[in-house]
Amino acid sequence: MNITQKIVLIAVALLISGNVAAQQSPEYVDVRSWAEHQLDSIDGDLRIPMSDVVSGIQQKFPDKATPIRLYCAVGGRASKAAQQLRSVGYTDVTSVGGIDDARAIRQLAEE
Repeated sequence: MNITQKIVLIAVALLISGNVAAQQSPEYVDVRSWAEHQLDSIDGDLRIPMSDVVSGIQQKFPDKATPIRLYCAVGGRASKAAQQLRSVGYTDVTSVGGIDDARAIRQLAEE
């Protein structure tokens, strides 16, 4: 067996064992209120209000390694939501700030 074959076998074994996570696109979650969401939103993003963020995320994304990106109006609630999710074991949670930041990160035009 040559070195290339050995590397491929090791990589496959690591993937199967779960030691190397597959690259997964992040889930964007708007933690603003229903009224705020009605005024401005990003198509395709999930809305879970701040008051329900832990239970809503646990229900929608039971895998605590799911990459989750949170946003609100300017970033305060998203940061608090990220802290709450980390406290219950979510490992890849980030507050991206406000809705304009969420658009800018993904280079989306305002709708």
